[in-house]
Amino acid sequence: MPLFYKYQDIVPREGWEDNYAKELNVIIERLRAGYTIDRIEGGTSPEGTLKKKPGFEGNISLAQRRAVQAQKDLQAELDKAIGKEEVKLRDRDSEALRRLRDARSAGYKVTGLAPDEDPSSAELFGTVGKKEVPDKELLKTLKKTLAAPKEGEEDPLATKHVIGKGLPADVRAEVEAEVKVFREGKRDGKELKERELLETIYKPLRRALIVLNPPPAPTVKIDLTPTLTQKDLERIAGRPIDCLPEHQKLFDNTLQDSWYEGNCRPKGGVGGKVK
Repeated sequence: MPLFYKYQDIVPREGWEDNYAKELNVIIERLRAGYTIDRIEGGTSPEGTLKKKPGFEGNISLAQRRAVQAQKDLQAELDKAIGKEEVKLRDRDSEALRRLRDARSAGYKVTGLAPDEDPSSAELFGTVGKKEVPDKELLKTLKKTLAAPKEGEEDPLATKHVIGKGLPADVRAEVEAEVKVFREGKRDGKELKERELLETIYKPLRRALIVLNPPPAPTVKIDLTPTLTQKDLERIAGRPIDCLPEHQKLFDNTLQDSWYEGNCRPKGGVGGKVK
């Protein structure tokens, strides 16, 4: 679930304020339904420098600030949702309320760096190897790095969850349309200038990504105890018949006169009950 930010800032991107609030509400609903928060990753576009320099705070610190801001905004929405749920229930408890409270108090990673803690991961697609790409070479590098993949190849933008499966449908449609414009170099048939092209791909990279775990699959109990019907039993042991005197004589002169009682079985079957 990405939240997009203004250039070099930690406030929602201009024109995306309503969507920012909407995405937070979508997250709340998923948490209410049993999802859990896995981590929050801040990120930046590749412009500027990783480390702080005069005139720019540095993308490592900016990515971290975006991750922290995303958490603060999510916690604020959780507080609102919990308050509304408590009022609605009038002090009664519910599974949804417990889930929201758990999410509010949960511990998870809030970071501007990828899990490998590589400093270059604070900005998306801004490095080749571990070397930061100068701003003047970014367009050339991004055109190469983010070119449409050939059949069977993985899209690097999907790998970083900029596009592709798992994203909310509206966000995915919006971003994938912009990626197409960047790759084609045109908008509405008009060639874009260098700065316009860069801005097209930079916008979806100025973000924080809130990663959720889906709820566990429901447990299905399967009774493996075999159940045999009367027909099953008759198919195995044969149909019962009345015990006749000749059957009873089979048990005469034994140590006990009543070893056998119950139904007999036809030839080849197993009969009666033994006392």
